[in-house]
Parts: sequence; C-alpha cells; structure tokens
Amino acid sequence: MEKISNIKHNILIISFTVFVFLWDVTLFNFNLKFLILFTYILVILDYKKFINKFYDYKLLIFLFIFIHLYVSSEFSLSFYLVKTYIFLFLISYLVIFYKDEILLILEKSIYLFYLILILIFIFHIIFSKNYVNLNSLTDFFTLKKILFIENSHFAMISTSIMIYSLNELVIKNKIIYLFVFLLTLSIAYLNFSLSFFAGIFLSCSFIIITNYLSLKKLQITAFILLMVISVISIYANSKSFHKIKTLKENTTKNLNQKKIDLSVDVFLTSYKVMINSLKEKPFGYGFNNYEKAFNMHINKIDTKHTLTPFLNKQDGSNNFVKIVTETGVFSLIIVYFVIFFAFSNKINLHYKLLIIPNFLVQSFFRGAGYFNGGYIIYLLLIILLVLDNEFKKN
Repeated sequence: MEKISNIKHNILIISFTVFVFLWDVTLFNFNLKFLILFTYILVILDYKKFINKFYDYKLLIFLFIFIHLYVSSEFSLSFYLVKTYIFLFLISYLVIFYKDEILLILEKSIYLFYLILILIFIFHIIFSKNYVNLNSLTDFFTLKKILFIENSHFAMISTSIMIYSLNELVIKNKIIYLFVFLLTLSIAYLNFSLSFFAGIFLSCSFIIITNYLSLKKLQITAFILLMVISVISIYANSKSFHKIKTLKENTTKNLNQKKIDLSVDVFLTSYKVMINSLKEKPFGYGFNNYEKAFNMHINKIDTKHTLTPFLNKQDGSNNFVKIVTETGVFSLIIVYFVIFFAFSNKINLHYKLLIIPNFLVQSFFRGAGYFNGGYIIYLLLIILLVLDNEFKKN
C-alpha cells in the first residue's frame, strides 16, 4: 500500500506541475496540460470515496454554471462551449477530490519545475556553445518559444515562487530558498516582463495589508524591500516605463495612434469591452463566452491601434475582465471568496503565498484564460479553503 501511495503522490506532483507550469508546452500537436486528465486513473484506487464525493454540495455550483451558460447563450450551446464546460467540470472535480494532496505538493511542484527549467537551460547552453555569455538566455522564452511562448507567461506562474521563497528564506533561513529566490529573480531580469515586477509589487502590498497583524516585522521588511526592487526595476527598464507612461496618459487624455503602445491599447480595450458588456448584460455572457461579448462590442470602441480588434478575443487581457464579462454581477461572489481568503487568519500563510501572487497577476495583469497557468486550480483552492474554514468554524 505504501508503494501505491508513493506512486499516486508522484503522479499528482507531475500532473499538477505540468498543468500549472508547463501549460504552454505542446508536443506533436498535443498540449501537455491535458495530461492532468490521466490523473483520473488514480480514481480507480479510491472509487468508493469518488462515488461518495458526487454527493458533495460543492458540485451544485457546476449545475448553476451550466444553467447560467445555457440561458446566457440564448438556449443554444456550441460544441466549443460544451467541450470547455466538460473540461472545467473534470478539472474542478479533481481539485475537489484531491484538494488535501494538492496543498501538500505545491512546494514540491516548484522544485520539479525548476529542475526541468535548469536542464533545458543547460542543454541550450551546450548546444549553442555559449558557455560563458548569458546573453543567450536573454528574452529566452519570447525568442526561443521553449516552455513559454513569451516572457509574460513566465511572469504568470513565477511571482508566487518569488514571494514564497523569500518568506521561507526569512523564516527558515535554508539555502534551498535562497537558491530558488535568486534563480527566479535572475530569470525574471533576463526575461524581463512588466507583469512580473508589477505583480510582485501588487502582491506584496496586498499580502502586507491583508495579513499585517499575523506577519513578523522581518517578513514585512523583506516584502517592502522586494517592492522597492520591483519599482526600481520597472523604471530602469525603458520599455516598461514607456508602457506605464502611455497607460497613464491614455487614461487622462487622448493620444494619437503613433504614441499608443499596442499592449496598453489591448489592455484598455478589454476593460471597455467589460464595461459595455455589463451595461448590456449585467448577469454576464456565460462561462467562456468572452469572445461573443468582444465581437458584440469591439466595433463600438475607439481603438488606437489597428491590430487591437484582432487580439485577445477569447480571454481578454486578464482574467478579471474575462470573469466579470462572463458572470456579470455574480463575479461579486468570487470577489467575496478572494477577500475572505486573503484576510482570514485561520488559513495558513503558507498557502496564501503560494496562491495569491500568481492569482493576482493572472487576474489583473496578464491572464490567458481559466485553464492556463493553473488559474482554475488557484481559484478553486481559494473557494475550497474558505468553505472548509467556515464549516470548521460552525
């Protein structure tokens, strides 16, 4: 039984790591994130528990999501919507079923991911014969399209690693956490992304505000120093500084098309789509139906760049826009769970630091839908931990 338990544990680590960290990788036209579905093989070992879980009250939410989607889609569902809904249910049920195991392997999955990343860097350096010059690793993801198709995709999954490793270094003073922290920071600089450093600043601020009373002075000091490093890094990078300047100017006055940054225009346009959608459909367009809202409203929006109407049509520029557009006023329920999770002193800070930063980055800076970067898993863990906390309280 112990051997079976170890195999189960390792399969969960691998499947979770692939889904969260290697979601951008495709081999032979097969996206590796779908490997997580093979975890259902483990369910055979716990089939009795699996059957009992079908009576879990948490599953009622999926009935509501389906009814909301069906009604919002005017009683007509495309194959794409049905397919993504089924995938949502399958992934969600795995998280509900293996929640405790997933919480235990969060840190181990980071180590596995970095082992894979380091090996890829080593092979790249050997084959490119750049043994001394690290310039070959600059903009590695965007240029080589290995592991991630762009630098911001690394930012989506690495802010939690950065903040978590710093906290553990301060508390436990172990060399492994120093190594992970410096490695993450080095990769972030070589593959610079505004999403990463802005995400670090937002996440540290959010964690300090929501957990101020439970944090030690040394932890708060470390987070503040990391925030300062992030601000300096952003303003030292001319491209990032230009994006911030453009975003500020574009929200206060009109800019001509030559001055607007494409990513800024896409970001602002997605919010305009969201606002227009709320006005027309306050109860939302239904799960994964952002593209319908986008197509409905994009022609009403004065975009500053000719490419903007053709970009981020399915998921918007971030997941906050996507969720609010698709769920409307029901998105306030998610906001409630996130706030409760963040402020609760009964939920382990260990979990918060592993979940909140990546969740915030994908929610507000650079999202790629529910099934990329582990977003759906983070969201479900937030909800499940809050519900468990409430029931224990009662």
